[in-house]
Amino acid sequence: EAADGQVYLGGDFDGVSGMDARNVARWNGSSWEALGEGVSRGITALEVKGGKVYAGGQVSDSLHVWNRDSETWSSLESAIKPPEDCTVRIQVIEAHRSDLYVGAGAGACLTDEREESAGTQMLARWDGDKWMTFENGIRGGGIGDLALQGDDLYAGGYFREAGGHSSLNVAHWEDVTVLDAPPPRDGGEGYRLYSNYPNPFTSRTVFRFALPERAHVSLAVYDVLGREVRRLADRRMEAGTHRIAFEASDLPSGVYVYRLQAGSFSKARRMVVVR
Repeated sequence: EAADGQVYLGGDFDGVSGMDARNVARWNGSSWEALGEGVSRGITALEVKGGKVYAGGQVSDSLHVWNRDSETWSSLESAIKPPEDCTVRIQVIEAHRSDLYVGAGAGACLTDEREESAGTQMLARWDGDKWMTFENGIRGGGIGDLALQGDDLYAGGYFREAGGHSSLNVAHWEDVTVLDAPPPRDGGEGYRLYSNYPNPFTSRTVFRFALPERAHVSLAVYDVLGREVRRLADRRMEAGTHRIAFEASDLPSGVYVYRLQAGSFSKARRMVVVR
């Protein structure tokens, strides 16, 4: 991992070029340097974000955090929750905007009877204050790599399910970041209906939309036959970003459509209820 003309190396070693360094080291452009006393066990993923270096290895360990200014180590407990007694390692740490995404591989879980449950929570996001996990997670394997584009997250690895649906080794989550800032009043963003999160979901999801100005808002949910099953909003609302929670515990599994109408704007998206 490279940053500011320096290269950070993580692995399973106790020295680099004749210098003592426990599992992590830094190349300053002319020589290798140890990062303090290093970390106690092997590193499988590194990410440099701002003034910190995040290093991950076995999920049973916390994330190791190196402060580049104070040159000290601290720890950050991971939200990855593998099946009991499974050997699981963090495979990728990806920084995006103000968030940190962590993915883990299922390791030894795939070699025994726990294969079916392996990887339930192999993906998590740290927003600088708290961890968030992805509903239903990854099943039957683990994460090998992550990529983010805009508000969308793409995961690749070796798994059979993602978010409760069949997904062979590649998965896509829409709108995983939550931006609280209201849209600009000059129409730069305008009206917008975001993807609901989570999706798919079992009982509860959240709709999010943006208004550039005060407007009458209608938000309703329909089944695949076009029948309205729930009207969530039918009133004037102020400019800004709004969220409306939707409880669907009484709905059968299936595909539904939600539509936002505000002024002359109209937009519909699909969502999936799973049981």
